[in-house]
Amino acid sequence: MHVTKSSLFGLALGVLGFTGFASEARAVTFLGPTPYLDASNTPLDVAAPDFVLEDFEDGLLNQLGVSATAGAPLAPGADTDSVDGDDGLVDGLGRDGHSFFASDGPLGITFQFDATALDGLPREVGIVWTDGEGEVTFEAFDAFGVPLGAVGPVALGDGRTDGATPEDRFFGVVNDGGVSAIHIANSAGGIEVDHLQFGGINLPPDCTEAYATPSVFWPPNHTFASVYVRGVTDPDGDPVTITITDIGQDEPVDAEGSGSTCPDGAGVGSDVAQVRVERAGPGDGRVYALDFRAEDGRGGACEGVVTVCVPHDQGHGDVCGDQGALADSTGLACMNDCEGDACLPDECNGADVPRGVIHRMGNAGRLLDVAARRDKPGPARKAVKLLAKTERKLARLDANDGLPDECTEAMTDRVHGAAERAARWLEARAH
Repeated sequence: MHVTKSSLFGLALGVLGFTGFASEARAVTFLGPTPYLDASNTPLDVAAPDFVLEDFEDGLLNQLGVSATAGAPLAPGADTDSVDGDDGLVDGLGRDGHSFFASDGPLGITFQFDATALDGLPREVGIVWTDGEGEVTFEAFDAFGVPLGAVGPVALGDGRTDGATPEDRFFGVVNDGGVSAIHIANSAGGIEVDHLQFGGINLPPDCTEAYATPSVFWPPNHTFASVYVRGVTDPDGDPVTITITDIGQDEPVDAEGSGSTCPDGAGVGSDVAQVRVERAGPGDGRVYALDFRAEDGRGGACEGVVTVCVPHDQGHGDVCGDQGALADSTGLACMNDCEGDACLPDECNGADVPRGVIHRMGNAGRLLDVAARRDKPGPARKAVKLLAKTERKLARLDANDGLPDECTEAMTDRVHGAAERAARWLEARAH
């Protein structure tokens, strides 16, 4: 062991020969530390078609999608401690091979994996610690950067600086949800590692063949109907979860001859969309566009859009002219831009509603209309605050019998419904 060496070797994908320190609920298994003299000692699935072994023998860390936070490959030398068999001979010394070295052992090295470049994250990752002082700790992180657990600290250093290999140990991790990084460190001196290895790449779901079912509704009866997204597959066979992220339509929610109902869509944030079975009388049929996200629970995801048709009539078959998603079906702007008593529900005819309440409702409607037309969250956030104030004022009026019960109830329903739709709309755009 060379006391002047120090390394920042932190996140490495690996499966090591030690089992434990992991939650069974997350299907995590840590491996190691186990003796390691050549590649045949790895507990990972080397027969897997995507298995990768980086032995640094070309003097580079050049695996696509893999990076290190510290350190660099170390050339052969009197105190180099490569994996023993890298020079073609298992003789107790690693001087004639390459390794990876960082000067700050306590800071360690983190090996990071890029899911985009790799087309997914590896489920198995391993690294071989070959030299350093003090105690060794190995950590791993899931697809979201959350710690999966750790092995160590374990006392491994033998105090030698001559490239001797008997102390070399493999550390690794297996996580069904994917590994985004591993980190390895020792408590003093520098740190030297070798044989970074990974495999079992998690492939994301495929949304290209997605479709809506049912995809056509008739007759237009202004009721809500459930729509499901089907056809999403996963190349690994993982179960896929569908989340509706947006619902749009190619006609205004209050289009002429449509029944003037609002909202026309619901279910954002769930796995089932609700669309209103209606279309504009003078139009060419209504097309709903359902945006969705599919996730495999292992960090893989895809996004897509499916469409639903409510034909104008049955004379031309189940066909709709698609003008694009021009309006938000979930009714962000169902509380219309209004002035004065036009903002009030029919139940409030003749009631002495405070001007401040009416003013807030009108302003909220204008803000929601702007948010829907420009797809901007800022006006919607302001509207939510206005609606919250309005709802509190209505609650005080109700407690003091300041308005007829039917008027208070109708206004509260309208205000609360608008606030809920705006909140869901904002939440969908945050993701």
